Amino acid sequence: MLHPIQRICACTASIARIYTATSNVLHAFDATTGDLLASWTAPIVPPQGTTTAKNNSPNVEDDAPQSKKRKFEGETDPSTKKGKGGVRMSRLTATEGGSNNAISALLTTRDGTHLVVATSEDKAVRVFSVAEGKLELLSTRALPKRVGGLAFLENDTKLVVADKHGDVFLMPLIITEMPSPVEKPQDPAGSGQLPAGPERDAEAARRRARTEIDYNLPYEHKFIIGHVSMLLAVYPVSLPADHPAAAGKAKNWIITADRDEHIRVTRYPQTFVIDQFLLGHESFVAKLLSPSWNRTGLISGGGDTYLVEWDWLSGRRVQRIDLASHVHSVLAKSTLSGDTEPMSVSTTEPGAFKIAVNGLWELPHPNVKGVLVGVEKVPALFIFTQSSAGLAYTSKIPLTGNLLDVAVIAPENRILVAMCPLQGPSTLLQAYEFTSEGAWAKVEHPVVQSVSDAVTTVNVPEHLEEAVRANVLYSVGTLRKEFSEGDNRNRGTPNEQD
Repeated sequence: MLHPIQRICACTASIARIYTATSNVLHAFDATTGDLLASWTAPIVPPQGTTTAKNNSPNVEDDAPQSKKRKFEGETDPSTKKGKGGVRMSRLTATEGGSNNAISALLTTRDGTHLVVATSEDKAVRVFSVAEGKLELLSTRALPKRVGGLAFLENDTKLVVADKHGDVFLMPLIITEMPSPVEKPQDPAGSGQLPAGPERDAEAARRRARTEIDYNLPYEHKFIIGHVSMLLAVYPVSLPADHPAAAGKAKNWIITADRDEHIRVTRYPQTFVIDQFLLGHESFVAKLLSPSWNRTGLISGGGDTYLVEWDWLSGRRVQRIDLASHVHSVLAKSTLSGDTEPMSVSTTEPGAFKIAVNGLWELPHPNVKGVLVGVEKVPALFIFTQSSAGLAYTSKIPLTGNLLDVAVIAPENRILVAMCPLQGPSTLLQAYEFTSEGAWAKVEHPVVQSVSDAVTTVNVPEHLEEAVRANVLYSVGTLRKEFSEGDNRNRGTPNEQD
């Protein structure tokens, strides 16, 4: 099986680029000509039960005891098996031409000068410099748990990283020198109170620091938000000073969503203040979108049969939008025509197919207010448009494969759709454009052929196809909590991820 493109990202700034992730392989293309400019391969994490010669880190020796600290690059992870040298072992086996350390997220700055990449097995966030068609790795920062969400703050100078332990960290995009530790000032008089001045201020700062959580991460970071559930999405929002609700001063918030149906609106930088809880979902919330036409609006989706539109500033639920009927309509037609993955007819019946929203994107058209909605294992993109009556379904874009990811190229009213082929060899990427007639049409794009040529080097052995589908291609649906039959407490027995 040819490994599909699980992530795609477009930058439409002066440095116009298209980035694709196939397993652990990153490709960078010129967005205009489609030329392959650079590629990078994430390091392979050895599978469980194997050994490695020696850890490359000079700080870890072969016979070093197992550490109980949170894992950072070069250290061991106490929650997993170890091979020789204390290297973390993976549950999966490397694919041919790739590895289990798949790229799980791509994010580019607005000016296109930097690219952020998250990988799954080593739980790392890497920052690349993009210049003259090259990718230069600037930093690698490993987190305690896998990355659940990435976002930028403060004009793309700060990176917000949510992990699947429920923690959100703030860190600089570009690493500088680590700050020197604050030394405890001396009190020679033994009075128990320091005189007013810099030393007294330093002592107060040291005492405040004792209340903060120390994750022992070897880079500058700040813990800003914590959930008691697995974090799945992080989405910064802001209001300009001239907005009626801003009271003359620009304000910022961070919206987070987790596996336990919660959406939280937190002030920034005063992240100890929670302004709203948006409660209305019955399953996990995986995707968030605040459309440009409504700064206080929010659309959320995940494991429910519907989307929810909110006013996040007031905490009010505006409407609940049906999704199930449109999804089942596509599945029924695909099954009858044979253009879908093998499944029983009962899967298309209402309630049998479990919906998992894997993407929300704003419609790239200046005159149409709308949202593109992707659902895992469904060969279509659903289009919802905004009117005076609210957000409503209007049409869909049929696809030749199950939707994996979408890159929006707003200036050209165009999207690039990454798909998993349904039947045999098929295209992995397709371009669509919003025509003057008000419909989406398949168009030729130079990147499409370039990507098809580049990704043919990554293949998945037959015995690993099921594992790759569940862990890399269709991972959103695995977040659903499955409840045991006869459990009176209605508590699930989920298969927790790292």
